[in-house]
Amino acid sequence: MSETTHPTTLAPMDLAQALPSDTGQTGPVTMTPLSQMELADLMNTMPRHAVPAPPGSRSGLANWAKAAAVRAVKTAAQAALAAVPASAATIGTVDWSLVAGTAALSAIMSLLTSIAGLPEVDSGASVRQMAGR
Repeated sequence: MSETTHPTTLAPMDLAQALPSDTGQTGPVTMTPLSQMELADLMNTMPRHAVPAPPGSRSGLANWAKAAAVRAVKTAAQAALAAVPASAATIGTVDWSLVAGTAALSAIMSLLTSIAGLPEVDSGASVRQMAGR
């Protein structure tokens, strides 16, 4: 009779012991946390996706509001387009209140997400950071 193996969930320490080491053998793996300096160096080497505003251009909350509104409208339109075929088989049977509600909720979620920062405004600064300047 053959043995049947069942997948198991490993605790983090068990997983660390089960992972292969650099030599290709299984055994304990030593993990050390990064120091503050190592973390800062790592963050400095990461690519920056946000482009700083050119000198003399407007920045701040007005630009954030405009960019967030554009994102919210685009997100609402995408959600509405996705909800139309999901709510009905033909255009005459579309549940327009469902489509409108889905679009409105997605716009609100987009605005709330934008509060954390938009890469195209002030190098991705959050609303709180912009207001504190």
